[in-house]
Amino acid sequence: MPDATAGLVHADPAKGRVMAYFRRLVADGHAEWQMLENGDIRLRFRTGETYLLAKTTIIRIA
Repeated sequence: MPDATAGLVHADPAKGRVMAYFRRLVADGHAEWQMLENGDIRLRFRTGETYLLAKTTIIRIA
């Protein structure tokens, strides 16, 4: 995904650090992510875990 997450973390440095870590996991091939229509991000690891990265929470969905 092009850096669609950049605008989401501009105002919150802590969230920016977390998203940078996730971005690195995706770049290294350990996970993939998808921007959903509502602006949330689905993060899926190669090991099967799936997370929903919402505006203020991270939820494990699988």
